[in-house]
Order: sequence, then structure tokens, then C-alpha cells
Amino acid sequence: MEQPRVSFWGLMHNLNRVGIDVDDQTRRIQWESPNGWIELRHPAVPDPKSIRFPKGQTPLPLSQFEQWDLQDHQHSGRCSLNSVTGSDASRTAFLEYDWRETDVLHLATHAVAIAGTPEYGHLEMFPDSTGTGVVHSFDILSLDLSHLRLVLLNACRTKLGSQWTGNEDLSLAWAFRAAGAKSVIAMRWDVPDVVAWYFSNRFYDAWLGSPDKSVRSAFRTAQKAVREHPYFEKPNFWGPFVLLD
Repeated sequence: MEQPRVSFWGLMHNLNRVGIDVDDQTRRIQWESPNGWIELRHPAVPDPKSIRFPKGQTPLPLSQFEQWDLQDHQHSGRCSLNSVTGSDASRTAFLEYDWRETDVLHLATHAVAIAGTPEYGHLEMFPDSTGTGVVHSFDILSLDLSHLRLVLLNACRTKLGSQWTGNEDLSLAWAFRAAGAKSVIAMRWDVPDVVAWYFSNRFYDAWLGSPDKSVRSAFRTAQKAVREHPYFEKPNFWGPFVLLD
């Protein structure tokens, strides 16, 4: 397998704005929660029961772990990496990006699935000059993603489509496949941030760490690793991940 060119898009811009401190040097993330100070250190796996946020906030601190993982693979010569975060990860930037020089798109953000109207399912990017960061399914369908070997959607409910009979596959994941991506990894329901990170951590270790391993084989390895971890053995943690290829 040739060295994949990975494009990472994440919403870490939210972290400092909601009082979460990120230290790139020590790879530490910490914030004050209702239960006291919480500290996460990459790559230790925290118990999801211990992670609490102020009421009404749903930041994605472990998306920073996802970026650090890919940086490690880049430094090991397993991939090249282009990271787009903060205000750079806007709706306009995403829709105007030239995907011809990208093999893998990794998205760490929020997603919304709307039952009955799958075309209005959307990803949440940084707001652009129009004031919106929403990228709808029909926006994705307008893109040429035929150069992408893989899209990893670390965003909840990206495989949840319409509830209408026969239209279950009309999801955000389906939109990326229909736009040309060869394989898409997505989620059927909500999972804690730490589970999404741990799955991608195990997936990239398996896929990028073994040049002969297929996406499907690495997917199975990652799902098995999540299932066998003592924090995540319940099906609601390891069951939502789906591979479309």
C-alpha cells in the first residue's frame, strides 16, 4: 500500500472556548467539571463514566487525540497528513477543498440525522461568512470524491438514514459513497467521544501499521478491540460502527 495522504478535519476550535485546556507538548487535556478537574493524557484510555462536561456543552476533546494519533503515524512515515482545524475548517473551505490530492478524509465533528428527511442530515463545520457551518447531504453529493479511498466519519449517527421503508441507506455515509468515496466508516447511533477516538486509534494502528491489511480487515480488528476493552464491552459501544464499501 502506498503511503496514504490523509486530510484531518476537526472541531478542536471549540475546546478553548468552553474552558478546555490543550497542551500539545505534554499531550494533555484538562478542564473543570461539576465533579472537579478532569485530566486526559494521550494515549491513555479514560473511563467514559469519569468524563463530565458543564451542562449544555458537548465539546469533542478526544478529537484532539485523533489528530495526535495521525501525527504519530505521519512521523513514523506511514502517511502524510494535512490538518484543517479551527476557523479554517469552515463550511466554505470544506465544499471548495480540492480532494484530488487526498486519499483519506478523517472527520471529527458533530452530525445531525433527521428521520424522514435524510437529505437534511448534516455535518457541523465552523460557520463561514454566511453564519452557518452546516454541510448537508445534498452539499456532499455535489462534490467529486472519487479520489478518496476512505472516509472515516467520527461523528454520531452518520449511518442513520430515513425511517421510511427501503430508504434506510440514505444517510450521510451514503452521500459520501454516492459522491465517489470507495469506503466509508460511519456510526449508527451516538457514542461517547472516547469510544470514537479509541475505535479510530485501533483502526489506524491496524491499517497504517500493516501495509498489506485491507480496510475491511482493519475495521474488524478495530471493532474487536473496542469490544474487548473492559470499558467498552457493552454492544452500545462497539455496535454502532459500520463499513460501507
